[in-house]
Amino acid sequence: MKPVKTLIAMAIIISGTYSAGLVACSSMGPSTHAGKIMSIDEDTKTFTIMDMQTMSPVTFNADQKIMQKIMSAQGTAIVDYTGEGKDLTATGVQIQ
Repeated sequence: MKPVKTLIAMAIIISGTYSAGLVACSSMGPSTHAGKIMSIDEDTKTFTIMDMQTMSPVTFNADQKIMQKIMSAQGTAIVDYTGEGKDLTATGVQIQ
């Protein structure tokens, strides 16, 4: 019986974490993404996060000031941006 309780507890924790991500991204507004930084490309001045809501990668163009902030970042990035589709430009970044 104990393995079943453990499995149920893990399912609740995972679903709660996923739901928190949905609320966090949706409540921040239409021009904001949040997620873990997955990659940084200094040459092209782009970085990619794994979006908490869609669970898919989102890549942003960025100026040098934002790139410097991203280069030293660990954790979750909250990114304000302009643009649509795959042509997104970060206008601000907060690190959580």
